[in-house]
Amino acid sequence: MTDTKDTVVIGNPAGDITIVEFFDYNCPYCKTAAKDLQDLISTDENIKFIPREWPILNNNSVIAAKAALASIVQGKYKEFHWRLMKEGSLSDKKIFEIAKSLQIDIPSLKKNMESEFVINHIAKSTALARRIGFSGTPLFIIESKFFPGFLPLEELELIISDIRESRM
Repeated sequence: MTDTKDTVVIGNPAGDITIVEFFDYNCPYCKTAAKDLQDLISTDENIKFIPREWPILNNNSVIAAKAALASIVQGKYKEFHWRLMKEGSLSDKKIFEIAKSLQIDIPSLKKNMESEFVINHIAKSTALARRIGFSGTPLFIIESKFFPGFLPLEELELIISDIRESRM
């Protein structure tokens, strides 16, 4: 679950709290959660956030997930991820407009979208979610505890605080 060979880490790679999120770029709850996660990561320097693209809503979700993962090669994942999460419903046109605005090379991006790395990430997310027994996004895994559905910032902070206190 916390393996990062097929993804990136946002926040502190050596953080004391690991949050894995299975999400879909067209999921409205995921988009709301993204703002809270961004706030959490910016205020708590000990969060290791591992995003897991799990495009389950529609074909544009698949395109967004593949584009985001492909942007890792160009070192643009973090900013592309947050921008995709800020947008409303994503069309393929909008996805590539955002990429272009971030100076992501589109021909390279499109080529990398079909790479083994990208395809394997999405397949692994699907397999992991099925094995866990979940069928919707978002799904948070915080230090091996499962939290299906949206978690507001205050709840995230409370869960993290409880975990840290239990370690003392």
